Parts: sequence; C-alpha cells; structure tokens
Amino acid sequence: MSNASSSGTGTVRREPGDWPCQQCNEINFKSRTACRRCSTPRNQSTSSNPTVTAAASTTPQTISKPSDWACQFCKVNNFAARTACFKSCFKCNRPKQNSTSSTTPSSSTTTKQGDWKCPSCSDMNFGSRIVCRACGTARPSAESNNNTNECVICMEKPIDSVITKCGHSAVCLECGAHIAQCPICRNTFTQEEIIKLYNVH
Repeated sequence: MSNASSSGTGTVRREPGDWPCQQCNEINFKSRTACRRCSTPRNQSTSSNPTVTAAASTTPQTISKPSDWACQFCKVNNFAARTACFKSCFKCNRPKQNSTSSTTPSSSTTTKQGDWKCPSCSDMNFGSRIVCRACGTARPSAESNNNTNECVICMEKPIDSVITKCGHSAVCLECGAHIAQCPICRNTFTQEEIIKLYNVH
C-alpha cells in the first residue's frame, strides 16, 4: 500500500495489519504507532476487541461510499455528512463543493445583490470582497467590470493609479500608498511600482 491511501481517488485496498485512525480516518501502515496525519496514538484508534481488529486488518476495504466526496483542492476523501474538508485544520480549509448547485449559498446565508460566486472554487462571497474568501482568486468584476471606476479599497475615489509590476489598475493613489499587494492578482509591489494615471475620466 502506498501513502496515497487517502488521496480521494476512489477505492483503496488495505494490507493486513494496516489501521484506520478514529480521529481523522487516515489509513496508516501497520508499522506505525501513531497516525501519520494527526499523531493520535494507535492504541487510541484501534478497537480493543481482537476479533474486530483482526477482521478489519484482513478484509480489503474501501475508504469511500457513493455519497462521500473528494475535496476538489487537496483531493482527500470526506464522509457525505461533512460540509467542509476534514483536513481544514491541516491543509486546505475549503468548503464542500456542490456539483449540482454551486451557485447557491448555504442555507444559513442569504444572498444579497452584489454578492458574487468565485469562478475558481464557486464559493459565495459578499459584494464588499474583492478576492474570494476561500481561495484568494480576484473578483472578476474588480478589474473587468468596474463600470463606476471607483477604487476597490475605499470605494469612493476614482481609480487614478496603475501598478507597473503587474499592470493592474484598481485603486486610487492614496489607497495604493497603504498597501503592498495588488488587490487583483495579490502580487507584492513597492511604492516605486505604483504610478499616477493622468487624464482619468
């Protein structure tokens, strides 16, 4: 068995003696005394019933059911009941993606005019956000559809500057003096790399 046992690619066969961590569901080699992902000791993760342990160790099993889902970002497999990837405290902190209705926010959230769906991960974001809260992708309208020509930071002054390093123009010069990352592409820049635009209409 390889370390790709929880890659979310489908079914994985377990070798005799391999054991599942009851804390995070990671499949571990039989030689391990603690879970490789969360460090839970093996004696806290395996059953004290030798019959159950033996059966689990010798029976090839799968780590997924038809209703389980694989995280689109880190590819780890998750139980159907989970609404966010269980590796959130370790790696990706991404919500479950609904392949049939990704435009609908969770039932506890009410979508308002101006809210937007991230084109990369389909997470719903408040209208005030210029980058996705889940994956950091820039809001599409922040650059291409900013018909008001307003600074995306203060939302009041006109855009009158351009970041020469990346070519993006989304902020007023005053707000640009207080940031070090482009709000569109998140690339860092120095104050020498932001210049004033003239003849702004």
